[in-house]
Amino acid sequence: MKNNRFKTPIWRSQLYVPANNQKFINKAHLRGSDAIILDLEDSLSKKARKDVLKNLKEIISTVSQNGADVLVRINSSRSLYEEELEHCIYPTLNAIVVPKLSKIRQIKRINKIIDNLEKSRKIENNIKILGLIEDTRGFFNAKKLSKASKRIISLILGFEDFSLNTRIAPKEEFLIFPKQFLLLICRYSNLIPYGFLDSISDFSNLSKLDKIARKSYQFGFEGSSCIHPSAIPILNNAFTPSKKEEEEAKKVIEVFEECLSKDLNVIKFKNKMIDLPIYKRALKVVQKCEYFRNK
Repeated sequence: MKNNRFKTPIWRSQLYVPANNQKFINKAHLRGSDAIILDLEDSLSKKARKDVLKNLKEIISTVSQNGADVLVRINSSRSLYEEELEHCIYPTLNAIVVPKLSKIRQIKRINKIIDNLEKSRKIENNIKILGLIEDTRGFFNAKKLSKASKRIISLILGFEDFSLNTRIAPKEEFLIFPKQFLLLICRYSNLIPYGFLDSISDFSNLSKLDKIARKSYQFGFEGSSCIHPSAIPILNNAFTPSKKEEEEAKKVIEVFEECLSKDLNVIKFKNKMIDLPIYKRALKVVQKCEYFRNK
């Protein structure tokens, strides 16, 4: 996934896989997801967690064998995540997902542990951090959190937990504001905004999922997590510019560059005025299409 503009990978689809489910682990690399998130949070019993941690390095290699990037969602409890980081910080890992992120010191502690492990294990791939904002404290600290570490590449609203914390009904129309707020924070801090305008827990209606995914793309999100493989092709398509978008963008670039060669800054094209911001937007569309074709 290399491109000059996209120094950090863009994951249109991020499939959550329970780290203790061997059946799902064995098939994860066949699903076509840009990223696999191995989930350690909450759901593991004490014994299951012990077994998973013992085999985590091998599990990471298994799910990444078809080229998908691998993330691990750790627990929010310090007593748990310190051990989890010890078992997952290896060159084959791309990022850590930090749940219930609300305080700067959380990031500082995790960042220091990763620093030490990368140094001792001679890892040079600079493991990234995605933070899940799941309560009002994290929400109102989001601007500071976005700048708390160079490892942070995204802040994402944890839809269900944030709804529980705020008592806002977990529906699209009620949570658009906090979702879009975090998108703007990400753009402000040059991070990647990931998000889905509704809950990812309902994958029963794929037509509805496709509609919301395309709307999420129009809102400015770059991709989303999912909990079922059926959502992956929908997300990959929705968060990739369409052929029509790409063709239109190429025409805009051609027309505007001809305009610039004549020392003009604005030109009329298909009954629309094309100026520098529209030209730059078209460039981004073409660059993104090339990025996903080459990944």
